[in-house]
Amino acid sequence: MTRTYALPEMFPLCRFLWRARATNSALRRSPLSSSGAHRVKNIAIIGGGPTAVYTLAALVGSKTPIGVVIFEKCSEIGSGMPYSSDTATPSMMSNIAGFEIPPVLTPLRDWLADLDRKSLADMRLTADDIDARTYYGRLVLGRYFQAQLSQMVSRARGAGHQIELCRRTEVTDVLIKRNGISICWASPLAEGDDLFDEVVIATGHSWTRRPKDDATDTNLVPLWPIKDVHAIAGDYIGVLGTSLSGIDAVVAIAELHGDFVEDQNGMRWALRPGHSLPRIAMLSRKGLLPEADYYYPFPLPELNSLTEDRVLEESQQGQAGLFDRIFSLLIKDLRSVIDNGGPVLHDDMSVDSFVQTYFLSRMDTDPFEYARSNLAEARAGHANRTPCPWRVSILKAHEVFEMAAPYLNEADLDVLKSKLGSVFADNYSSVPHPSIERMLALHDMGVLEVIALGDEYNVENTSHGIKVSNGGFSHNFDALIDARGQRPLGINELGFAGLVIDKTVKEMGQGAGVHLTPLVPTTGYIQCVALPILLARRPFVQGLASCAKLGAGAGQSILERVSKG
Repeated sequence: MTRTYALPEMFPLCRFLWRARATNSALRRSPLSSSGAHRVKNIAIIGGGPTAVYTLAALVGSKTPIGVVIFEKCSEIGSGMPYSSDTATPSMMSNIAGFEIPPVLTPLRDWLADLDRKSLADMRLTADDIDARTYYGRLVLGRYFQAQLSQMVSRARGAGHQIELCRRTEVTDVLIKRNGISICWASPLAEGDDLFDEVVIATGHSWTRRPKDDATDTNLVPLWPIKDVHAIAGDYIGVLGTSLSGIDAVVAIAELHGDFVEDQNGMRWALRPGHSLPRIAMLSRKGLLPEADYYYPFPLPELNSLTEDRVLEESQQGQAGLFDRIFSLLIKDLRSVIDNGGPVLHDDMSVDSFVQTYFLSRMDTDPFEYARSNLAEARAGHANRTPCPWRVSILKAHEVFEMAAPYLNEADLDVLKSKLGSVFADNYSSVPHPSIERMLALHDMGVLEVIALGDEYNVENTSHGIKVSNGGFSHNFDALIDARGQRPLGINELGFAGLVIDKTVKEMGQGAGVHLTPLVPTTGYIQCVALPILLARRPFVQGLASCAKLGAGAGQSILERVSKG
């Protein structure tokens, strides 16, 4: 049966309070009339995505009334960039199962179950689609976080907290003052600056037009906002990246020319009348498509040897050789569970050898042939609720290595990020089955190909578009979409002139996030839980689970200071 889809309506959120310039708002500076004994703790959260939502959820647990202002530069607040209708389309899938999403007030499954048929239909869902292991569209998650934020704000105000949501308001600078932290902001109707006791920087992904590897001024098209992709003209489009973001780009281009149709025979793509058949190439160093989501138990079972406790024990012996010691524990655990269908491992193998072995069978197989067989294997695993032991072990090992990262020296951290990290990223970045089905449908229609770039390749502008080449091939694209994902950023790249490392602030430790200690006297506090900033030291910090952990940690840190008065 063919499905028809419609854009979901967005939840209305709390009203936006426009403020005049240069006010010390009564919201943030007046004593509480109810007691007269305490002043409201004034907190600013920069960014209005899931991390901000989880931060607010922790803050409103305060027994002492607080004042919180959330600044969001986009029109939607609560959803976050990947899940916003400003940037995503109804076809874009999330890469996290429903049961893995940390609840805010209500678990996602329960929230969906309470919606009526029309609300579900607006999100391309039926009651039968609601399941703990379902991978939902990005816009569904956006709706969830908006609704949870709205409900939370209403409850918090009823409990005496003062909450303000500032949509379409961009923070232009963060200035350290003696009596607090000044937030400079601008909206379409006004601009101003306000003083806060606490500031949490929770900005999300930063997608801009950027040169390839920051080396050449090449005209790449960013994946976000999606309107830039929809504006592309041309018949041969390249997509840098083969992860779920790359699939998003491919789907966005394909849907300009045709429709994905799901019937009893599976997924197919149909060209619309009057449109010419597009050509799309996905490009990555290895030329591999991601694996289909496989069944795994949750929470993940502990490994026999590589445990967090064992890492802590090994770290007591010092950084020298720490990576090698815990890597050998990983190989030991994998060898104990691997079967004939997995990579062949031996005790004394190096990281390079392990990475090569992990990808070997896929490198020797056509990416679409492998995707088809891997999808069938993944479907069978879900149908029988049968996990793949060695894949599950790698998934758990990724968590342990994430915990171990702060204990590694810089050289070993680089090995983790640049080598072993590619295995972890491939393993935990498995994608929803419909995403693989769409890639196969496009390939079957002669629309999609995958190109392996190798380690060395060139990207350059031409008079007609973009040329990508290495020693063995050359491809000329009408446009090239950059879907390689978020690169790590430094504090100085946040765009706030008032926050300059070693000039106005210093990074002090990484608890929940980065604590920015001012180098000038102030009564204010600044925390940064922006994922792009943390990526440099924590290569695996990403996704909604990280957002929840960071938000809870930032909120708890503030509440500890609130309790001290």
